[in-house]
Amino acid sequence: MAPLRFGIVGIGYFGRHYVRIFSEGIEGAELIAVATRTAPSIPLAGGIRQFHDFSDLVADPEIDAVIIASPPYLHYEMAQAALHAGKHVLTEKPMVLSLEEALQLQKTVLGNGTTFMVGHQYLYNDYIHHLKTELAGGAIGQVKYFFAEHQYFGILRNDIGCFWETATHEFAILDYLFNPGEIVSSIGQTSGVESREDFASASVKFASGLAGSIFVSWFQPEKIRRMTFSGTGGMALFDDRREKKLLFKLQPYPAVDQHKGSFFFDPKNEEIKIPDIHAEEPLKAELAHFIECIRENKKPRTDIEHGLRVTRMLDRVYQGLEHP
Repeated sequence: MAPLRFGIVGIGYFGRHYVRIFSEGIEGAELIAVATRTAPSIPLAGGIRQFHDFSDLVADPEIDAVIIASPPYLHYEMAQAALHAGKHVLTEKPMVLSLEEALQLQKTVLGNGTTFMVGHQYLYNDYIHHLKTELAGGAIGQVKYFFAEHQYFGILRNDIGCFWETATHEFAILDYLFNPGEIVSSIGQTSGVESREDFASASVKFASGLAGSIFVSWFQPEKIRRMTFSGTGGMALFDDRREKKLLFKLQPYPAVDQHKGSFFFDPKNEEIKIPDIHAEEPLKAELAHFIECIRENKKPRTDIEHGLRVTRMLDRVYQGLEHP
């Protein structure tokens, strides 16, 4: 079977990683073209065509699938153009920048017949898969609360603030782990050096009863990507900066001592589990899944419906943030 022929739009921070994966070799696909308005940031193999204009790449009949890794404000326009040209589309996060755009894109995808996927790479992370299995199996009981931190230093964008750029990951993970439904309440605030937000925090509650808090920033001295989950039977930690990224602290929630008027956790009943997981590079797993879905006409894990749910979450929370 002939390999699927790919074109990549934008070879900046994320685009160059897709180029690298193709150069290393990935089964069932090859990169034949890129579109970039600037000089490529990495060497390109011979034979890869370079377009200055995105529309020329989309019009190329030899290209089967397009990866959109352009600045976020262009995602909607480019995804629509590629879909209307009959291409399979993988678009980087955030999928779009408004709920209205997400709904319009959904209409196009459902009437198109090609494969559409959102690049929420944490949903192709083996640690997140293991976490989902453990939580679904009741490892920490009923999950009541989560706390998410996602902060780093740069890249600062002009087209969006840190909330849509960064919190997309956390809401994608929450959707995948819990399918928690609509957000029923949200309150938060932002701050920034310029007109965009460089810091954002929010407390949210879902229709399922799950509640939690999120803090994101792209203007911090330390890189942190961490989520904690607290349940009736223990706690779980996912820390993407650790070598062993998952930790489970298993301990039943204690009953109130009616005589003492207080209760405490007994360390003798505590169990710590740190699973040993051999993890594949998430971005490579994501691309392999996209290729498989095209080949076998399968529904992607991060399809348009998932992308729409995440956009609804982002939009709902963003509307409730206090902006300076």
